[in-house]
Amino acid sequence: MLRKLMIALWTLVMLSSAAMAQGLYTLTSWEVASIPFNFVVGERTLPAGTYIFEVNLEKRMVVIESEDRHTLMFHVNFGELLKTPAHGQVVFKHDGEAFILTKVRAQGSSTEAELMLSKREKHIAHAPRPEDNVVVAAGKR
Repeated sequence: MLRKLMIALWTLVMLSSAAMAQGLYTLTSWEVASIPFNFVVGERTLPAGTYIFEVNLEKRMVVIESEDRHTLMFHVNFGELLKTPAHGQVVFKHDGEAFILTKVRAQGSSTEAELMLSKREKHIAHAPRPEDNVVVAAGKR
């Protein structure tokens, strides 16, 4: 009887460890996107190029790493998508000539990270211009 109890306890510990490891894995995801235009994020304008977008659910932030390994960190709000994207997406608001990074969506996740607008981005967004959203496909790192 004691042996069966020990086996059951060991199995429970192993299953909970596996579940915890999977949960930690899903808290952070990475997407790689080639952005074909300059874009505004926070108070900075970033050049066109390939970027790695790290979405960290636990810390409620997005880390953006450029090709030359410069990183920027931004706090985000999270929202739920009605449809889970088949591939990662980076969403920009297009106001005239400015592209403003607004959202990052991880492949296979129903959660999207929405970047909070800076003062500069709010000023650009309120300029009297036609507005469009531009979605750039991203892939796993």
